[in-house]
Amino acid sequence: MIRHSTGIVHLAMDTVDERTRHLSDHIYHMITFAAIVICRLLHGYEGQLASSHNIEELDALIHSLVQWLYCIGLPCHAAHTLGNIIGKVHQKLRPHVHTVAPIAQPDEIPGDFSNYYFPEFLGLGMSADGDWDLLSNMGFFPHGSSGSRA
Repeated sequence: MIRHSTGIVHLAMDTVDERTRHLSDHIYHMITFAAIVICRLLHGYEGQLASSHNIEELDALIHSLVQWLYCIGLPCHAAHTLGNIIGKVHQKLRPHVHTVAPIAQPDEIPGDFSNYYFPEFLGLGMSADGDWDLLSNMGFFPHGSSGSRA
């Protein structure tokens, strides 16, 4: 089980490209299941696993996986939630393992906000001074005659 679970985790982390964030939640659940299996086996069978596996490497793999999941997409992505779950399970089952606490990505969107935000859907646009204003063609009042009807 350790071999298969580590294989799943390594495959996921080693084959990253621009499509990774678009994987289905099912794939992320499989990765999470593999990580939880590793945590549970380390917790229950550490002595037996020590003869055939490097326990520190397995703990480091779980930590790396959590960090990797935090790097996928925005904070609302399923990978962030599953990363939190794996981190908490690992911490609960292996409290004596001292690793650096996983660093969750900030809730703010990094870089240029306009790369992730589509203001035209809300009728907003950048003004000359950099503020967000109503687009000129999407004001509060319809264009046309000034209130007089014929």
